[in-house]
Amino acid sequence: MAAPQVPPPSMTAIEFLGLGLEIGGHQRWRTFKHDANIKRFKEAFGVIPETCVLLWDALRNSMDATVRLRKNDKPRRLLVAIRSLWTYGDEFEIARFFGFGRTNTACKWCKLYVSTLETLLIWLVTEP
Repeated sequence: MAAPQVPPPSMTAIEFLGLGLEIGGHQRWRTFKHDANIKRFKEAFGVIPETCVLLWDALRNSMDATVRLRKNDKPRRLLVAIRSLWTYGDEFEIARFFGFGRTNTACKWCKLYVSTLETLLIWLVTEP
């Protein structure tokens, strides 16, 4: 019998906010007002951090094993997909924004997580 899947740790809205802002180059985000930080995050990702928490938790706790996150999945990868969906950026722009050395890395995470989000949404809509 296979061992049960262990999901990655949960994330709070503040943790997503900090991660997203630091990725976006806002290293001193803690010195700014919360509303200004939310605006910066939304400009970069098109959603507020609470939306990321909802998606992360839905993926962590999904009853569908094909979309359930595994222990080594990272919130940064979810942000790659969210940024890609928000900006329709090409792999080069996504790779630059996230500091990936290769565009292949950005492409890999975009495809995997966008596909996973699509499957999750279909599952959520079709489940009784």
